[in-house]
Amino acid sequence: MRYLIILLLTIPILALPSDEMRCSITSQGLYVSIKGRGIVRRSSIVVVSQERVIYDSSKRKITVREEGNSFIWEDETPEVSLVYRASYLEEGIEVVLRLKLSRNIPATLQYFVAQMPVSQFAGANFKTDKKSGNIPVVSRAQRMEDAILAEDFPYISLRTTLGELNLSFEGEGRRLLIDARLPIWSKDELWIGYMDSPLNFDKESVFRTVLKFTPSFGAEKSLTSTVKAVYKENLIQRNWSYPLLPPPKQASLGNDFFLPHSPKIILDSSINQIDERTIASLQKILKEQGISYQVLSSKEPLKSLAGNIILTKNESIIGEVITQEESEITKEPLKPEGYVLIVKPNFLFLCGKDDRGLFYGVRTIRWLLTRNGIRCCVIKDYPVFPFRGVHFFADKSSLSFYLQLIEKVLAPMKINTIVLECEYGEWKSQPNLNNEWTMNQEEIKTLLRTAKENFIDVYPLIQSFGHAEWAFQKGNNLDIAEDPQRPYAFCPSNPRTYSFLFGIYEEAINLFQKPAIFHIGADEVEMIGRFPNPNCPNGCGKKDIVSLYAEHIK
Repeated sequence: MRYLIILLLTIPILALPSDEMRCSITSQGLYVSIKGRGIVRRSSIVVVSQERVIYDSSKRKITVREEGNSFIWEDETPEVSLVYRASYLEEGIEVVLRLKLSRNIPATLQYFVAQMPVSQFAGANFKTDKKSGNIPVVSRAQRMEDAILAEDFPYISLRTTLGELNLSFEGEGRRLLIDARLPIWSKDELWIGYMDSPLNFDKESVFRTVLKFTPSFGAEKSLTSTVKAVYKENLIQRNWSYPLLPPPKQASLGNDFFLPHSPKIILDSSINQIDERTIASLQKILKEQGISYQVLSSKEPLKSLAGNIILTKNESIIGEVITQEESEITKEPLKPEGYVLIVKPNFLFLCGKDDRGLFYGVRTIRWLLTRNGIRCCVIKDYPVFPFRGVHFFADKSSLSFYLQLIEKVLAPMKINTIVLECEYGEWKSQPNLNNEWTMNQEEIKTLLRTAKENFIDVYPLIQSFGHAEWAFQKGNNLDIAEDPQRPYAFCPSNPRTYSFLFGIYEEAINLFQKPAIFHIGADEVEMIGRFPNPNCPNGCGKKDIVSLYAEHIK
């Protein structure tokens, strides 16, 4: 039985002095970037004996020491001893694995020195001493045999838009280039390394890999290339982790990705205290992806564009980060709550029209996240409707659900309003109406805080004409019911109706911190009971319903 187990190994590598290539260590192991684009993400070492895994690097505690221009990791178990060395060479990066069995047992090694995001190589040319070809843009492999793109090579070259990446190998075993998008793995990665390398008890096995990069000369693709336009109505059918909803007014989407590695979130002078909520939202997105970051302020943010994330509300600088082909988005100024989002392989630039626009741009970033990074794009969007709302009922059992709904659905969908029907809530001015199955005031405050963090206004709805059973529960306030026998609507001609309602209104206005809108309901007055009631002691039976309605609303 053949095993293929992908495990994480932290490989300490020195950064090359070249401006083109950078190496570092992340929580997932080796990370190599070229011009800000992640090329190699991780490595794995697995030893198998008689269909049993006897060593895997992910379960070992790694201690590294430094010697000159090298970092060394040594490890030993009852079955295996190894030395892993990563060194800086003049021509590139050298990674050497020395491994020996500690017991005389049959064993093989599976060692993938480079596990790379396929997004950076889709469509790229590759070449070995025996074969040349292209990395498929879309993998249709269904079997292991189909996923092996090349094998048994002493070297392999992959030509990308940024330059040529070369890997040369020394060591016994079957060397493979594998497309890991095979359904049994479903990894958006290419794997380069060894399978079924025989290990001997009396002989040390040595595997040496040298990585070199030769940059392309000419225009900087990451700054000048355009991205393919996609019709708005097709956006929800695109083949990535999430559809882009709601579809933006203008969007161009590409096949490249921005994979931020310890980026700086750079804020210019247009960012204010209100925008701290937006910055917190972006920080949360980055943390979820395991991305470390710094937050800095700059008067000239574009000087630090490469590899970083720029947040601004200064529309005048948009033209400096787009190409002439992409200048369509600057022909008209941004509209309220709008934003422009520009993602290229080595930077992310977001400009909001206002506080909400900046926040909505950050929420769009979440839609564009894939396992390969943030999809490259040029997007301009703004809402058509200034009021985009949903209606909640303030029952106690739904609070945790509402909080998740705000974070995971409403904010990403750019909803800006919640109408919270809360007449059954806790009213300190009317303690006889309190019950155990609706939100109390502290729970409503929790909902208000979460909504505010996501730039959602919450307006109270208190049913104030029909649907007024809440006021008559437990036999209370029947004197202001239009039909006391079937209490459902307020009597609009009884002065106490208004002293009762206005007391509740005042408490709700304070609780909701003086909301811009207050919803009083007032529909379906005739649905239950008699309205007008011919026996109403306040004379409602002598008036028609239109007059009563106008009198009440006035």
